[in-house]
Amino acid sequence: MIIAGGTICSENRQIKNGAIEIEGKKIKAIYNNVNDLVVDLHIDDDALIIPGAIDTHIHGANSFDTMDATFESLEGLSNYLPSTGTTSFMPTTMTTDISSINNALNTVYQYQEKVSGACIIGVHLEGPFISPVYPGAQDPKHIMKPTHNHLYSLVSKYPGLIKQMTFAPEEVEDSSFYQLINDNGIVPSFGHTNATADQLKNTSINKATHLYNAMRPLHHRELGVVGYSLMNDDIDVELIVDGIHITEDVVHFTYKSKSSERIILITDSMRAAGLSDGDYDLGGQPVYVKDQKATLRDGTIAGSTLTMNQALKNMHRYTQCDINALIEMSATNPAKLFNLYDRKGSISVGKDADLVIYDQNFKVLYTFVEGQLVYTSKEN
Repeated sequence: MIIAGGTICSENRQIKNGAIEIEGKKIKAIYNNVNDLVVDLHIDDDALIIPGAIDTHIHGANSFDTMDATFESLEGLSNYLPSTGTTSFMPTTMTTDISSINNALNTVYQYQEKVSGACIIGVHLEGPFISPVYPGAQDPKHIMKPTHNHLYSLVSKYPGLIKQMTFAPEEVEDSSFYQLINDNGIVPSFGHTNATADQLKNTSINKATHLYNAMRPLHHRELGVVGYSLMNDDIDVELIVDGIHITEDVVHFTYKSKSSERIILITDSMRAAGLSDGDYDLGGQPVYVKDQKATLRDGTIAGSTLTMNQALKNMHRYTQCDINALIEMSATNPAKLFNLYDRKGSISVGKDADLVIYDQNFKVLYTFVEGQLVYTSKEN
């Protein structure tokens, strides 16, 4: 297939009214102009072609949830996400009973290669090894100590599946826990944590889960998790840019502090994303959605209803960052962090043809996953 028109935001440059040739799953060639090419899909001149987003923290959307532990939910989630600009994702677990976590992991392990929409690139294990001080919307009664044996019971059953794990480092008492993380190629991320800056200094963790939310805040006599994350240039931070989890000014402040090189945009969405207000659930707990804000009964924020294209739109509006920065935060940075950059994260010859075509208002017009057209907007 040859796609022509618009502006191609490739790895090193932007090409106006050029063309991309797809062969199989890969990008075969990128052309500066159409010339005598036979074009299969010609898009509007003002459209943008950018690499598909990689959402590394997402529980669910469009009525589906990772913890449903069914192929139908994984497939439903996979088929829905391209309509929001996401072409790869990590189904994310919750702090629930260990049998439910096992069921969810087992389902992804069996079916990750069989979904037909956005690609599954591994699992994000959020909990159960978190702090009871900052559980957020995670169920406190299922929190477990981060021990070698507890983690081994999960990684040994599903080798290579868990790619990322959110946990509270101050709860770790055995260095073999970290060794097990390293041996299994898992990216550690501190979140739902009450750690002090001094405790974090004694770890080698270089990533923060949903910065500002469910963690020890910045204080003028203790950096906390937030201050430590902002101060250290080698720490990547997740941001939920929905205008609810963090305000517009805080997003702008974080962008100026960390730059696009160290920010990873996520949705942290739950099953209500893409749906109307109403009653839902998250990790076995009832969730109430009003004005697109999801909360537990006590008012605690319970995931988001954010979509990735809305996150891009919000980030651009809040910070005035350019398209290159948006690509970096939504695709390039997660691809590099999870060792996928040889295949994903940018538009380049030889890489997977994971492409999203947007209009100027970040409405998704077309989405390609590994060379296959998997979404077309109704207007097209």
